[in-house]
Amino acid sequence: MPILLFLLLLNQELILNEVPLLMTFIDEHPSGRLCVMYQKQIEAIDEMTTDSQRLYNFDPSKVKISELRAVQHNTKNELLIGYNMSCSVLALQDGMVFNSPETVWNAEPTSIGTD
Repeated sequence: MPILLFLLLLNQELILNEVPLLMTFIDEHPSGRLCVMYQKQIEAIDEMTTDSQRLYNFDPSKVKISELRAVQHNTKNELLIGYNMSCSVLALQDGMVFNSPETVWNAEPTSIGTD
């Protein structure tokens, strides 16, 4: 059953095929993107055209994602993903996705601050 998501900022509706678990906005395109985490994957959805791009696949029986956050580094848009006892950064550039080396922590991250 499709899920209807109404974006108040854009006064626009998006139809999603699954219930989203986490969402964050990222300004990669002039129109912007909405990054949505589902049960087994993360997608970027263009806010104007509603075209989607799969960014990341994972096995929910092995990976527990605790954080999904858009960050900017040197004017590049990146997506910070916190999971299990690790963090990874997906760099989004010109429609391509680049995965950074994993950072491993000594405890499971529960949230990521921006201060």
